[in-house]
Amino acid sequence: MDSNLPEQGKSDSAHLSKATGCGIILLIVLISIWVAGLSALTLYVRWSVEQAMFESDAGVIDFRWGIQVIYAVLLYLPLVPIYFMVKAPRIKLMIRLWMIAGGFVVLSIPAKFLYLTSQNQSNILLSAALLLMSAILFLIRKPSAKRIDQKEKSGLLGTAVLAGLALSIPWLLWGALGSPLDTILVLALAGCVCLFVISSIYPFYLENTQALEGEVKIGEFLFDGFSIAVFLLIVVSGLGQNGSETLLALTVPAAGWLIVAFAAAGKNYQDHGKVAVGIISGLTVALPLLFFDMDELSQIITGAPGEVTQWAEQAGLYSLIYLMVITLVIVFFFKQIPKMRLQEKRDLILTGVSIVGFALIYIIFGQPGFYGDKLFVIFTEQVDTSAFATLNPLIERKTALYHELTETAKETQSDLRYQLDRWKIGYTPYYLVNGIEVNGGFLMREWLEKQPGVNRVLESPQLRPLPEELPTTSGEVSLPPEGTLWNLEMIHVPQVWEELGVTGKGIVIGQTDSGVEGSHPELKQSYRGEAGSNDYNWLDPWYGSYSPVDYGGHGTGTLSIEVGSTRGIARDAEWIGCVNLARNLGNPARYLDCMQFMFAPYPQGGSAFLDGDVSQGAMIVNNSWGCPRVEGCDSGVFEPAMKVLKTAGIFMSTSAGNSGYYGCSTITDPPAIYEDVFTAGSVDKVGQISEFSSLGPVTVDGSNRLKPDLLAPGEQILMADLGGTYTFSSGTSFSAPHVSGVVALMWSANPALIGDIDTTKRLLIETAQPFNGVEPNCGDANYGSGYGILDAYAAVKAAIALK
Repeated sequence: MDSNLPEQGKSDSAHLSKATGCGIILLIVLISIWVAGLSALTLYVRWSVEQAMFESDAGVIDFRWGIQVIYAVLLYLPLVPIYFMVKAPRIKLMIRLWMIAGGFVVLSIPAKFLYLTSQNQSNILLSAALLLMSAILFLIRKPSAKRIDQKEKSGLLGTAVLAGLALSIPWLLWGALGSPLDTILVLALAGCVCLFVISSIYPFYLENTQALEGEVKIGEFLFDGFSIAVFLLIVVSGLGQNGSETLLALTVPAAGWLIVAFAAAGKNYQDHGKVAVGIISGLTVALPLLFFDMDELSQIITGAPGEVTQWAEQAGLYSLIYLMVITLVIVFFFKQIPKMRLQEKRDLILTGVSIVGFALIYIIFGQPGFYGDKLFVIFTEQVDTSAFATLNPLIERKTALYHELTETAKETQSDLRYQLDRWKIGYTPYYLVNGIEVNGGFLMREWLEKQPGVNRVLESPQLRPLPEELPTTSGEVSLPPEGTLWNLEMIHVPQVWEELGVTGKGIVIGQTDSGVEGSHPELKQSYRGEAGSNDYNWLDPWYGSYSPVDYGGHGTGTLSIEVGSTRGIARDAEWIGCVNLARNLGNPARYLDCMQFMFAPYPQGGSAFLDGDVSQGAMIVNNSWGCPRVEGCDSGVFEPAMKVLKTAGIFMSTSAGNSGYYGCSTITDPPAIYEDVFTAGSVDKVGQISEFSSLGPVTVDGSNRLKPDLLAPGEQILMADLGGTYTFSSGTSFSAPHVSGVVALMWSANPALIGDIDTTKRLLIETAQPFNGVEPNCGDANYGSGYGILDAYAAVKAAIALK
């Protein structure tokens, strides 16, 4: 230990008072601004990178580990020389404490190499780093001065637990726990934080600044609280990952003054308030990570009003305000700090009452239970559809495919399902892709990957419940404007209606999206189940609704472009629906639930394996969604399903994605990347590619495939919205429905084309309008516009010509 530091146990107030010249004050201000500002900037930059990664896997370099390296270097760059130059002991202690926190930042770098959804693995690495730092500090520390009255405890346990309970209230009310494994690993991480904090701030700071004799002065309290708050901010810079940066920055550093108050109250007793300090420091880390899934805290996924991000930020702000108010109360009643301690019996009673209160609030007013993520197991054996391609008529082909798919799945999954049943592990089997969704985390994944017949195991993220239902929103337009919409004019839909008399009659379109507001005037009459039952017509694998409902409005809007009664392309077509994006986050299993339902619908409460009826399936399926890596998908996850659906004669219309801002090869998410689907990019009103429209070629699977196939209107499209209203919106999500609607017109005009996917795609391409806008330079093909701009009139005429 540096010889310039005061002996442990002796007051440093004299040193502080003699060294409070203008120079040292300026130094404190400047170095504090540097460290705090650098830490805050690092957290923001890393959070921004993670938000970009949530939005797109292409064009975003995962440089989070590099950000951490730069942060560590810039942190130590001024701290090391200042530590050796400064003479004021208390400042020296502060700098040393911050450098100790920087040591953890260095050890946290390996965790930044993990993918942003690898929370459990990240928690394990961070826990190991904290334990290693604690061990190092234990080895280099010097023996502390003995506390007065070694046999008497500080009596602060009850007060700390009560303070922790008050801090916990919003988290208990508004959040929900993950899986048991998630919970255990977060508690372990919080325990390691607690150990590291105690191992750092006591032997290397507080035992030097809080004298055994006399009282802690208010100036010393404020300075020490600030020093520890910045120390905790640096620790948060090491901990922050997977979206947790904001919440931890709100809750953890502000506890610095409460920590110092507990230490001051117990400074003359056996534990120096360490138990109380450990409880507070551990809780500030544990509460955000326990009750909110950091994977869900993405502005693009859950940034809407009433969504989980809002609840999490409210809880974080409450904690910040609570800790600041507590600090002000302590300052106001500073001389009463010694009275925070209680007699042992009263201390235990208060502790017990607080814990019971904690449990009652959670059970009665919270959302008790575990809501962890799941896994999706993909088997090696998948059905070869080539043998069915020539089987006619189409209904026999679909029936044969359904039988082969379900039987193959039952046979190949039997051994694993037996093991899961034996251990009472929940699961759901699938056949369109031969796979099983299994309850479990990364430890279960290790076991599943070793089972015979298993090809690979993907994540299947689940959304934790909200404390309240999402607020109902509605569009800004009550009545649609008169006249033809620009998007329909661009692709010549009015000519199809007026000159060819084709409106989509006899065609069934499948809608897989956020749901559908079945009562909307644009959509009510075209619902196939309107006059009868929802059986075979509606499925909600997320929340089990028995009739059409929309959780976000996206599905209502896309469907209205296809079949809307006044503004839809194929206004006389019928629709069936399925919810695969209840709250703008999907997973492989929920997407497959809807694909299977589109292929072979079944009654409400029925079985996809036993009750599917291919004769009731959709002819065309609109897919205004993509499944990125953050939702658990890899590039090949749905490829077997797309081959099956093409063989079954089901036209799969998909959106290219909205990552065009990041440049070429930004069509990265299935199903848009596949050869067996038809992918639409977005064109604006003046015939230019929309800036957001994702570009080809497809490189994520190594194919260099030309995508998108063509462009369709996707900017400022008028569509139906919730509450019977309308709205204008933009995105390739609204380009794909134009293709779906036009295919419905083509098949309605020439029923002989129904199920002939190759011919239909050829006609769409051959009749596309030439693209005369600016083509991005992405290679030797039109990787921005594909084969041109959709032309409904030319496509339907070409379909009729084949009669």
